[in-house]
Amino acid sequence: MTRTAPLLVLLAAAGLLAPAARPTPRAAPSKRFTRDFPIDRCVFATTAENDFFPLEPGRTWTLESAEGAPVERLEIAVLNEIRTIAGVDCRVVAEATTIDGELRDVMRACYAIDCGTRNVYLFAESVDEYRDGVVVGHDGTWEAFVDGALPGLMMPGTLLLGARFVHAVAPGVSEERSELVALDEKVKTPAGTFRGCAKFDETSAHEPDETTVKAYAPGTGIVKDGALKLVATGG
Repeated sequence: MTRTAPLLVLLAAAGLLAPAARPTPRAAPSKRFTRDFPIDRCVFATTAENDFFPLEPGRTWTLESAEGAPVERLEIAVLNEIRTIAGVDCRVVAEATTIDGELRDVMRACYAIDCGTRNVYLFAESVDEYRDGVVVGHDGTWEAFVDGALPGLMMPGTLLLGARFVHAVAPGVSEERSELVALDEKVKTPAGTFRGCAKFDETSAHEPDETTVKAYAPGTGIVKDGALKLVATGG
């Protein structure tokens, strides 16, 4: 007959047996997003092809929120306009947001494509905020290589599931970033059903708990931006 069990009970009762160690809780590791890009090694163009992010002048996209009030509308247009930033010629894309028909803001983004990788980089955003038809501010405006801002990656030329990268490195102004969470998403919109879409979770370093889901269809471009879905394309 073994006396091991009673002996352990007595030792524990006398406080001579140390309690089993409990694992120390650990905080979940924070996600890391690529912030450094080989801009100095890129050969840039303004119209090179990226299947998920077309930049041909004249291309347009219109997205709207689902039925209900208020109705938000986003109109995107690739302009026949070039802006040079730090020696890089960038294609200008205008985005106008209206709510119930009232203009809220117009953002002009500057993009350039690396001919080798087909990566689309974002070099600047110029924002005009409107109230009652009058410009009242420019919150969110930044330009690469000014006040510590640097270009960010808008759309990779090669999509890798799980990739994380920042769109803009503009401290205190804009630090949006994306994580590629799906490569074969089906998205239904008023403009049609799109398959093989790339789905991204977009967040901001300032508000990491707020996520906007965006989806891009091959050959088409953006088809979903949060609650907004594609209703028409042109060009």
